[in-house]
Amino acid sequence: MPRLPLIWLLLLPLLWLGASPSAVHADPTGIMATCPADSFGYTCRDSNEPDGPMFNWIDISGTGTNMGLVDDSHFFPINLPFSFDFYGTPRTEVAVGS
Repeated sequence: MPRLPLIWLLLLPLLWLGASPSAVHADPTGIMATCPADSFGYTCRDSNEPDGPMFNWIDISGTGTNMGLVDDSHFFPINLPFSFDFYGTPRTEVAVGS
């Protein structure tokens, strides 16, 4: 199975399942996405939007694992200790990219 960077795993289903081209647009503060639920019920929301999700980021640079990502063309899979359902298919790994 081809491996894709995580951002593509999140954005490609929106394109395949009919998110309108105007739903994702460039913004000086980052990508802002507003999209209705697709046929699986998935939606997307950007934290830069007024009603977007809030995050409490924890800096792990001192304790995390250096993944060796040096530019946008590098990514690799990470096996997860659990399974999650993604568009009707159980998944046990994610692709991480820079």
